[in-house]
Amino acid sequence: MRIPGDDRGQTSRCPDKQSAGRGSAVYGHVGAATVARQVERDNLNELIQVAEAEHGPVAEGEVAAVREQLQ
Repeated sequence: MRIPGDDRGQTSRCPDKQSAGRGSAVYGHVGAATVARQVERDNLNELIQVAEAEHGPVAEGEVAAVREQLQ
């Protein structure tokens, strides 16, 4: 395709519709997974805030003890 006003005879490169569709689908899938993880983290943080407001903050020693039990 000739670029109007370009006297050097250069052409522009237009991506074809098939390759553009594949790339955007891949990025869309990755983006959706990222958004889903962020929503899950936000929900967990909200649950933690509610629990800490009701029962007080969790001490690092308590967290370490539970992690050790889970290993």
